[in-house]
Amino acid sequence: MHGPVTLDIDTKLTWSATSDRQLGLESYIGLGALSQPGRVRDEEQLLYFTADTHLLRWDLNAGVGRGYGGSSDR
Repeated sequence: MHGPVTLDIDTKLTWSATSDRQLGLESYIGLGALSQPGRVRDEEQLLYFTADTHLLRWDLNAGVGRGYGGSSDR
């Protein structure tokens, strides 16, 4: 699948609830094609509440969120 190179700003803020459990927020903001960046409010924007932990030998990451930009899924 070929398409234009796109630019995103992705951030994650976490709080360590215990030594192996973190709670946080993740934000994904699309800026559109690198050759023709659009207005941020017209691009995809997502915000998630996240929980990260360890289960046996596995890392478990879960999130619940919502899109809030012009072309985001609700």
